[in-house]
Amino acid sequence: MDHFSYQDIVDLPYEKSTRHPHMTAIKRAAQFSPYAALTGYSDVVTETERLTDDRILQDEGERDLMDVMLQGLLQDDPSQALSFLVFVPDALKEGGSYETVSGQVKSLSPEANILLLADGRSFPLSDILTVRPLN
Repeated sequence: MDHFSYQDIVDLPYEKSTRHPHMTAIKRAAQFSPYAALTGYSDVVTETERLTDDRILQDEGERDLMDVMLQGLLQDDPSQALSFLVFVPDALKEGGSYETVSGQVKSLSPEANILLLADGRSFPLSDILTVRPLN
């Protein structure tokens, strides 16, 4: 079996092609990038890694206390801006996140379990964990 040593071509000068334009390093690297056999796999892994919070369940006494506090704040100054810690359910998986929301209360409907802010946002009363006046 013969082994080629390429001695006859090793010292030849490199001649750039005049017919084909020089390829950028990024395009050359793209030719050798791994084949994505599992399309969407990285998206699934990223979504699985994303953490959500569990909903904190208040007992009936805590819920009643918060309702009384909210009613009292609204009676004292209906135009007062308030800050709420609200549970926002995740659209893709179980759980969600707690967000601080601020604004003026437009209406409060315990019968419908809805709090409506002046800017149009609304939240179920059961998703509100805390209420505080904005200073």
